[in-house]
Formats: sequence, structure tokens, C-alpha cells
Amino acid sequence: MDCNECVFKIVDTGPPTSGGPFGGGQIGCEAGRLEKYIKSGHASPSMGRPYYDLDKFCNMYRNEEGSTVEKARFQIQPTFGIVIRDSLSDNTWEEYVELVDHVASANYHPSFLKFVLSSSRKRGVYNVCRLVDRTQEKFHHTLSVFQENDDEKLLEFDTFKEVMKASYLMQIKCWEKPEIDLDIFKDIDTKINDDLEVFVVSKRKGYSIGLKAAINSLYLECGGFDKTIDHLVSASNERGVPDEAE
Repeated sequence: MDCNECVFKIVDTGPPTSGGPFGGGQIGCEAGRLEKYIKSGHASPSMGRPYYDLDKFCNMYRNEEGSTVEKARFQIQPTFGIVIRDSLSDNTWEEYVELVDHVASANYHPSFLKFVLSSSRKRGVYNVCRLVDRTQEKFHHTLSVFQENDDEKLLEFDTFKEVMKASYLMQIKCWEKPEIDLDIFKDIDTKINDDLEVFVVSKRKGYSIGLKAAINSLYLECGGFDKTIDHLVSASNERGVPDEAE
């Protein structure tokens, strides 16, 4: 792709140094992307044309009149599908409620977080529904999935199918006492959209998060969410990206 029709392209409006009738070429980008792409080797001047070519997709590209950098930056935030799992035997209901409330106070726009509360009818349908209703006050896309059997693959199917439109999938296990930084979603957004780095997977105590496209491509081969995450973590370690793994 190239920057030719992008409304954020900055063009040199000074007199042409060649003495010709046309103005200068592209010298920058209102979104601050071009400089970073040049530095990383992903942008180069288009041969004989007054703009830059890119060898990767730029999700800040806009050609609609009236587009603003602020609006475009808001639109490209990744969505997160978050499954929060309960365990009748290994954590209390109070601990589960506390965890849900904690994650629901994350520093991220509500439109980009989708919650599935995975619990048991034995907790009381009323209790679970009340927790869902309270969470929905901030996050419209919140629902519950009751754990009807012990088949892990069926449970994963029932829960994750509700958030498969998300960019990233996250699983949180209450009984493992997860410690979740409330800036985690914002930090990932910053990493991929401001720093222009790749983020595929992270595994920490009690939770894991992975790029949905990567999980989809390996899920059947690996045979489950946790095994897929472990495979991605191993691949990240081999690439020398230890900050993504535990």
C-alpha cells in the first residue's frame, strides 16, 4: 500500500527546489506513522511519485473527508474477549465476584472489552445474573455461560464462541489467584498501535491472552486453549521475546 490518498499525509508546500511548476512531495504523516515506518524499514519513497510506499498495512490509513487522527486512533483499538472462569471447589463466590469487579474496572474503553462469566448454576442463577447485570452497566457485551459438564473442550467452545469477533482472547482462572494489571489492555494497544510492535501472546499467573488469529490457526492441532497458549509462548521464547511469556 502507499500514502498517496491518505488524508493524514503531510506534503511539502514550499516552492519546488527543481524550479518546476509542482510542489514538493510527502514529508510526513499527521498520525506519526511514517517516521516510524521509515526507521523500521517498512516505508520508502515511491519511485518517481511524491509519496511513500509501505510494505505493510497501516491501520491509520484514511481517505474519507473529515477523518481526524483522534477518531482514527480510537477506531483501531483492539477488542478483547475475556472469559472469567469460576470453580466450585477451588475458589469462593466472593472471590469470583471480586475478580470480575476488578477486571471490569480496567483502564480501557468499554466498547472494546467483551466479557463471558463462566460459572455454575450451583452458585445460584439469581446471583450469577445479578453479577452479569451489574457488569453490563459498564460493559454492554457481558453474558454468562453455565458450566453444564466437565468436558473442557465443550466448555471452551461454549464460552469462547461468544467473543470470537474479538482481536484477542483472554482466559482468567479465579482459583489460580490472578494478579491482573488494570492497564494491561491499554498497554497492548499502545504496543501494537503506537510502538508498532507485534504482540501475540502473554501467559501469567492465573491468566493468559493471545491473538485470536494465532489461536485459531493452532487450536485444533494443539487440542485446547491452554495447550495453544503454551505452544505460542514456546514459539515466542524461540523468537527471543521473553517479555511476552511467563
